[in-house]
Amino acid sequence: MGDIHCPKCGEPWDSYGVHNGDMTDGESRRFLAGEGCPSCNFGTECPQCNGMGKKSESYEKGQCCRNGRVLVWSPNRSGYIYSNEKWYSGYVPRVKVYPGDIRILRTLPSIATNDGRVSQAWAECQECHGKGYHLEICARCKGSGKLDAPSIEQESKFMGEALESTDDPDTLLNAWSSK
Repeated sequence: MGDIHCPKCGEPWDSYGVHNGDMTDGESRRFLAGEGCPSCNFGTECPQCNGMGKKSESYEKGQCCRNGRVLVWSPNRSGYIYSNEKWYSGYVPRVKVYPGDIRILRTLPSIATNDGRVSQAWAECQECHGKGYHLEICARCKGSGKLDAPSIEQESKFMGEALESTDDPDTLLNAWSSK
């Protein structure tokens, strides 16, 4: 048995996993009925941008930050790796350096870390300029956040793969005929 591709978004799902634990029983029933899969929220969201309509490579739900804000930190004194003249965000190994001036929105109390005390602050995100999302439109949904209706080829491919993976084709045929 191979993969079964979602009829809505095309996401491949291992046919064994569909029947044995990759999805809940309810998700599996909906998936095999052709309603979509958990990746596309059963045909309601573009899985590329999680329904935001904006391109993102970072945080969930299309955000590059936390609603336009980034938690930044700066060491109180320069050390081997980090300079007290710069602001940073993230944690090792994904520490990001903020070059030049950043707009500090709110200063927070300094905290003690293994590398010494650091000052903390909420700063305006430099990627989205405080908007809370990337400005690039998602190419897959063209900014709508929704999926297009599946093509006849997608649905036919799904039906063939689903029928090939089951021991009970009558149940699938009944579910499809009641749509």
